[in-house]
Amino acid sequence: MLLFLSACSYVYIPNAAHIPLIAKKGEVSASVLTGTSNLDFQTAYGLTDEIALMANGSFANRNRVTDSASIHKHTLIEAACGYYKKVGRSGILEIYGGGGYGSTFNYELDNNYSVWGESKGKYAKFFVQPNIGAVSDIFDGGLSLRVCYVNYFEYHYLGDLWPASHNVFVEPVMTGRIGYKNVKFITQIGFSIPVMFSNNDALTFNPFILNIGLNFKLNTIKDKSLVK
Repeated sequence: MLLFLSACSYVYIPNAAHIPLIAKKGEVSASVLTGTSNLDFQTAYGLTDEIALMANGSFANRNRVTDSASIHKHTLIEAACGYYKKVGRSGILEIYGGGGYGSTFNYELDNNYSVWGESKGKYAKFFVQPNIGAVSDIFDGGLSLRVCYVNYFEYHYLGDLWPASHNVFVEPVMTGRIGYKNVKFITQIGFSIPVMFSNNDALTFNPFILNIGLNFKLNTIKDKSLVK
């Protein structure tokens, strides 16, 4: 399913949801994932005991030739600031807000190698994302509800400039990580649901968020209680 969905040429492809579950000041979380959004890089840092910073990137440069040919490229860079709080020994609540800039390019041929779809666009993205989860040495798990405002301020379809398009997506996502301490394998599943429909029928979107990858954690501040 991951291979099939990542091969489709959608205009807007939601990036992997970042659920860092930062637990303390000085903690760094970094992930690399692949799936419906092709390739994602994620980093987060505990700036204080309550404030964390986040930076994400999503990239694709895909050429596929079967009975028809298609090219899909996209780039998305975003940053966010968030608040987090530990609950009990392993629970974590966090909320992030941020934004970014992205671009997409799609080029498709039919079976006769005639162009039937060519599009490119630039967009701004703003989001709010509350997360809830728990961490342990073996397993981390979290739920998020990302709400995104996507503004395609420049969009060309078959060579014509189309009107700007504003879209709102609600994206519930479930993420699990399993491994040992600082290195864990990630699986993620979610959906991208439009709640404010586009006035541009050419702006297709991927309704699924499916990713796998690896997560790494590092504590940059030593625990003084362990130092004699």
